[in-house]
Amino acid sequence: MHDERGRRRGESGQLGGREPGVHQTPRWGAGHRVLREYVEAHEQLQDRPETVPVEVLPAITSRLRDESASEEDRKAVLILLAHHKSERAAKELEWYLRKPDPALESFARLALEEAQEWVASGGRVARNQACLCGSGLKYKHCCEAKRP
Repeated sequence: MHDERGRRRGESGQLGGREPGVHQTPRWGAGHRVLREYVEAHEQLQDRPETVPVEVLPAITSRLRDESASEEDRKAVLILLAHHKSERAAKELEWYLRKPDPALESFARLALEEAQEWVASGGRVARNQACLCGSGLKYKHCCEAKRP
């Protein structure tokens, strides 16, 4: 449904083409499997990962090299490092990417990009900005909404 200017309107006549309060999910193409998995892994994110002491990050990162750790555990570590909002966490991701597990390399690269964006933004993102995880949603509808 469009108005006289050709702008998209939803059922209620609201601009933007969707109902107010309706959460918009990203549309994933066939080539976005890793990105989809990365965004979905954010649901495992603990409350306020930046509160983890910086001194503990090397021990947490060692779980990435632990062959007995499950792939899900290693993905959770990557997400934690991506959201730690510290330069040390970004350095730990860079260290891991020197010799990554081939199954997690793309996932780890997305985590590093997100960590670098957190560091560049000073650890703060406005609620209406695009989420740093790459989902295409606003921060308030994505990672902020997933926090307990």
